[in-house]
Amino acid sequence: MWKFVRQLVALSVATFTVACDRRIARGQDGNNQQSADFISCVAWRQAADFLGSYARKGALVGAEGRTKHVTMIVMDRRFMLQKSFVIL
Repeated sequence: MWKFVRQLVALSVATFTVACDRRIARGQDGNNQQSADFISCVAWRQAADFLGSYARKGALVGAEGRTKHVTMIVMDRRFMLQKSFVIL
């Protein structure tokens, strides 16, 4: 999933998901199983402009930044945790 938005205040933001292969684990049946982790990412300013211009679906990307955890309470009083990787 890839989304690039240029807002009215001239602040570029790009949100995308990166798939990272996990190490191959041995399953219960003895066969090797491959799985992936999907990491939500947000890029701001020049990094977002660069990604919007050059990155496409399936492209190999490297990222440096920090993790961000946000806890929200939804209407029915349940907690919702949102995790993302912020690229500066």
